[in-house]
Amino acid sequence: MSVEIGGRLYSWTQPQCERCWAERNGGEYGPWNAPVRVRDHAAERCAFCGYPTWAGIFVRVDPRNVEWPTSEPAPELDTENAP
Repeated sequence: MSVEIGGRLYSWTQPQCERCWAERNGGEYGPWNAPVRVRDHAAERCAFCGYPTWAGIFVRVDPRNVEWPTSEPAPELDTENAP
């Protein structure tokens, strides 16, 4: 499922960094509370904080409800201009 925002399609599957994942999942991160990760993926921009992430964590969220949604296909990551 995709959502059109400003003429671009955005996926409901959005990348998330470890810090944002922990903040939204009880504040704790460990073997008892760990995200499922995608292996061998490219760098992405966290949809919640905008920082580059290589964590491989993706969450289902309405792209209209995040600060930095990733469009389809994902744009090249500009690590020099990260917030």
